[in-house]
Amino acid sequence: MKFSHKVSRAGPTQIAAIWDATLMHLNAWTFDFPVCFSSSEYSKKNLVMLPSGDSTRLNLTPISSGAEVRAEDLLALGVWSDDGKFTIRETFSPAQEGDVKGALPFRTVWEAANRLSQNGSHSNSIEIFIVRKQYRSRITMNTPYELDQQSFRPGFYLFDQTQLIDVAVIHNNRAVLVPQATVGDLMRNAESDNRFTPMSTWFSAYAGIDPPDLYSTQHAQYDRLFSIYSMQA
Repeated sequence: MKFSHKVSRAGPTQIAAIWDATLMHLNAWTFDFPVCFSSSEYSKKNLVMLPSGDSTRLNLTPISSGAEVRAEDLLALGVWSDDGKFTIRETFSPAQEGDVKGALPFRTVWEAANRLSQNGSHSNSIEIFIVRKQYRSRITMNTPYELDQQSFRPGFYLFDQTQLIDVAVIHNNRAVLVPQATVGDLMRNAESDNRFTPMSTWFSAYAGIDPPDLYSTQHAQYDRLFSIYSMQA
């Protein structure tokens, strides 16, 4: 089965229907294949969460956002359920102020995440958030929190091809585009139709910001093995 692949750093964004800026006459586009839409981070740097049946909101800050931890904050480890609710299972006081790696050592996170996994939680459902000082008293352990309807989780959203027929489009100087609001609606549809696979982001706070340069390593190895100059030597 064929898919088209679109990406976003965080939540709904315009996606290209076709990379051709000359097609200014088009006002709609039909995709030939389903679209797998990948969103890498939470759509907001501060998520508004509501306990089920309550009106006392709790704000959670994803640690993948690069936010720094303050001495009065808490770090909350929990699990997302299949129906999109987040339950806090454990909290940690920061070991020090600053970045997450110093505030919450990786070994501590890994051991806590393993405990959740051993109790049946899937690895892509486990997440860590910062709870700022003003929201600490609002934490209710083991109570499902609902994410507000304006926010989106990271992961893979599958847009069914039947929902990609005669989609209204806009234009810029490079492409014919599906508007951001339409992409948001498609993401909601994917969630409600069980065509969403979530991904955790907590580990990115420990992974560093520079990806490994695999190209240069492989290129150097290729030159050593196959370069005519290497062979002559």
